[in-house]
Amino acid sequence: MKIILALLPFLFLNACGGSSWIKQHTTSKEIVAETQSVQPQEEDTNQTPVIEQKTEEDKTQPPSKEQTTTQKTTKKETKATTTTATTDTQNTKKEEKTTTQEQKQINENEQIFLTSENRLAHPWYYAKETTPSENKPKWFGEELKFDISWSFVTAGKAQLNSSKIVETNGQKMYQLEAYAQSYPVIDAMFKVRDINMSWIAEDLSHSTGYWQSVKEGSYARDEWLIFDYKNHTYTIHKKDKKGNLEHKPHTFEGNTIVDMLSSLYFVRNQELPLKGEVYFDIVNRGDQYPLKVVVLGREKVKVKAGKFDCIVVEPMISGEGIFVSKGKSLKVWLTDDEYKMPVKMAVEVFIGSVKAELTEYSRK
Repeated sequence: MKIILALLPFLFLNACGGSSWIKQHTTSKEIVAETQSVQPQEEDTNQTPVIEQKTEEDKTQPPSKEQTTTQKTTKKETKATTTTATTDTQNTKKEEKTTTQEQKQINENEQIFLTSENRLAHPWYYAKETTPSENKPKWFGEELKFDISWSFVTAGKAQLNSSKIVETNGQKMYQLEAYAQSYPVIDAMFKVRDINMSWIAEDLSHSTGYWQSVKEGSYARDEWLIFDYKNHTYTIHKKDKKGNLEHKPHTFEGNTIVDMLSSLYFVRNQELPLKGEVYFDIVNRGDQYPLKVVVLGREKVKVKAGKFDCIVVEPMISGEGIFVSKGKSLKVWLTDDEYKMPVKMAVEVFIGSVKAELTEYSRK
């Protein structure tokens, strides 16, 4: 049953999504692992204050010159001691603040960010939302819902969201989201709760990073990365089998890199003439490989969401269909208009075929 849900990538994506779980996840973002602050020590309130008692003689006799001098000296010493203590306190507070900031920075470098479901999260998952530019892509603001079926069995639902643009370190990026959830009847055999997120540059030329949180049956995987185009490197951050964080550096070539999810939106932003081809490189889980998307032709498609005039495309690697054996293929139907919205996907498997069909869509 795993292949039913996992082989239906929305144009190379391992994701299918549900409704209530999706809604709960997209509306609840909280950092579970927070840095510890250095707590100031409490004063000892049990100490009895020492009060110096004056005798009657002290009250009536004026102080001598020597006493006055001694008192002035004592006051100066007391003031100096107080000043020193104040300075020490201020320095201590500065050291505490610096320690807290350094500890927070260490935690951020170690990527201690969790979702409300205790999944390892990408730091950009909490990035501040901002407003898009006027020339935003046509697909911005979409929410697409799909039914996933194998032969005549409906196994789950899928949802794609592209309605956020975030900013971090002065960089604006479109946030793309895909969610996976199997239906209850499938949960008993193979429960799926997958999250995929990608961030694509504001000019739509390349992917800036991605996050995959996969839960399929007994299998679980959480990993994320950020592309460093200056040094052509990225580091995959993920949990190992013991729950510890691993960091694996990699290198890549070129300046037009996309990941699995952002590849769909990258293709949608291209001109797709009949019999034309689109080329680019994909990076996924430490591997980089060239991808060719071929425009096969035009067809009319009827799905639950309506009737659409579509162009049919097929992603290919080295002349073979992606994710399928030789002679098989993955085909995607995109609306033949300015939106190029995916309305249907189909892939042949060892028994029958897996399909995704659009059931609902909305645009802001």
